[in-house]
Amino acid sequence: MKNLLHTKKHNIIDEELSEELKKLAGFRNVLVHIYYDIDLNRVYEVLISGRKNIEKFLKIILDLMEKYKL
Repeated sequence: MKNLLHTKKHNIIDEELSEELKKLAGFRNVLVHIYYDIDLNRVYEVLISGRKNIEKFLKIILDLMEKYKL
């Protein structure tokens, strides 16, 4: 989560993507800590809807890596 805040602070990602990724991180915490009471249909919905945001974030990071030859 800390790294996510840095990417927003340095304008690597926009506010909208930052908020969506925070939601995914929060859902990850639910999965880890309340795994015994998880609705698998909800997990599927979150994964499907979150996929676009994850792909967008990865593209941004990969583009930066290419730009700076990392």
